[in-house]
Amino acid sequence: MKQKAIALLSGGIDSPVAIYLMSKKYNITLLHFENYPLAPKIIKKKVKDLTKKLREITKQKMPLYVIHHGEHLKLFVSKKTKLNCILCRRLMLRIANKLAKKLNIKYIITGESLAQVASQTLSNLRTEDLVSDLSVLRPLIGFDKEEIIEIAKEIGTFEISTQRGCDLVKNRVMCCFATPKYPATRSRVSEIEELENSLNIEKLAEKALKKLKIINL
Repeated sequence: MKQKAIALLSGGIDSPVAIYLMSKKYNITLLHFENYPLAPKIIKKKVKDLTKKLREITKQKMPLYVIHHGEHLKLFVSKKTKLNCILCRRLMLRIANKLAKKLNIKYIITGESLAQVASQTLSNLRTEDLVSDLSVLRPLIGFDKEEIIEIAKEIGTFEISTQRGCDLVKNRVMCCFATPKYPATRSRVSEIEELENSLNIEKLAEKALKKLKIINL
C-alpha cells in the first residue's frame, strides 16, 4: 500500500513534475499557496488545470487545498530584507506540517532543485528544513532545468505551467513582487528567527490553517 504525502503545487514547471514522479510511490494531497494580490488570479486557474492533468495522468484523486498566502508575502516585503524567499518557504513548510499532522500524513514533497534559484542553495535548504518535523522529499534535487522541462512536456503539464502569469508583471517568479531583486543565497538561522519572531510566525501559520479551503473541481 502506498504511503501518503502532501505536495506543494505552485503552478510553475517544477512542482507538477515532482508530484508526477512521486505519485508512483505515494498517494498525494496537493497544497497550493495562493499569492494574490502579489500574483495574478490566473495562477489559481493554472493550479486547477494542473490538478486536473495530474489526476488524469496519475489516476489519483489528489485533493487540492488552498492557503491564502498573499498577506504573508506583504508582511515579508514590509521587512525590506533579502530573506523573503526563505521566510516564505519556512512558513509554507510550517503550514504543510500542521496540515499533514491533521491528515495523518508523514511526508512533504516539493519541486525544489539544487541552486536553480536563490532560495534553493544548500545553505537555504538547510535553514528551511529546520522548521519541518516531517521528512521533506525533493525528487528533482539533482535535475537541471532542461531535464525537468523535458519531463513536463512528456506528461502534458508544460503547456499549462507556461501559460502567462507573473510575466504580466515584469517576468518575476511565482511570488512576483515579493521576490527581492537580490535574494539571499546564504542564511543565518539566528537572523531568520529574529525576523520570524517580529512577525509572530507561529500565529500566522495557525491563523492561515484555520482559513484553509479545499477546492472542488
